[in-house]
Amino acid sequence: MIDFYFSGLSYPRTPMHDLVELARRAGFVLHVSINEPMRYAHQIVKYIDLIPDFWRIVRSNHPTVGIEEMLSGRYHMVFRRVE
Repeated sequence: MIDFYFSGLSYPRTPMHDLVELARRAGFVLHVSINEPMRYAHQIVKYIDLIPDFWRIVRSNHPTVGIEEMLSGRYHMVFRRVE
């Protein structure tokens, strides 16, 4: 599992806006984006207050991530080719 994380699609982490920009440069435009709610958000949110400098740690590891991406479930993105 650790090998997959560091050599798979999850690492390095690509924020949604970067994915949209990569697709745009390849001739695609975002057509639909669906954000599923995270099942365990209520459990994760408590760490924001418990861990000192939580946001500084997040920003040092993922400088472009937003809270909406951090606390979201799955994103479903559909692109269409620009003609």
